Amino acid sequence: SYWDTAYDGDVMDNRVGLNLLYAQVGDPGRSALSSAQCRSHLPLSDRACVMKMIFSLPHQTVSDIERGWILVNKDQHRQLKSLQEKGSKKEFIHLGQTLKYYGYIKFDPCVTDFPEKGCQVIVSAGNNELNFHVKLPNEQMKEGSFKVTRMRCWRVTSSVS
Repeated sequence: SYWDTAYDGDVMDNRVGLNLLYAQVGDPGRSALSSAQCRSHLPLSDRACVMKMIFSLPHQTVSDIERGWILVNKDQHRQLKSLQEKGSKKEFIHLGQTLKYYGYIKFDPCVTDFPEKGCQVIVSAGNNELNFHVKLPNEQMKEGSFKVTRMRCWRVTSSVS
C-alpha cells in the first residue's frame, strides 16, 4: 500500500518515473502504464517505487482538488495552475505534496451506526492515519482520525435488520 508519499521522491529521481507521476498528477484523465509495461521498461531497482505510485492516489490530485477531497486555498490553486502551464513537473508535484489530504486513498461512502445510527461516512487512508468524514443526521459534518503505524487486517461487516 501507499502510506508514505516519500516514495514520490524516489519516483521523481527516475526520468521515466517523474514523467509518469507528472502525467498522472497533472492530467487525471490520462491512463497510466500497465503493470506489464512498467515491468518491461524499468530497471528492477525502480519497479517497486513506480508500482507503488501507480496504485496510489497522487495521480488523482487535480480531480481530488475539484471534488474538495484535497484542500487548497485560492493562492495554492493559482500556483498549481501556473506550474502546470509552465510544465514545471517537480515543482507541481512538490506543491501538491504540501496540500492537506494529498496521497490519501478515499473509499466509497458507507453507512455507520456511530456516532449515531444511519450516519454516512467516507473513510480515507494516508499519512499513516485513517480519516473519517461523518455526516450526521442534522447534516453537520464531523472529522476524526486514528494514527496507524501498521495494519494487519481490515474487516468490514454489514448487518441486516
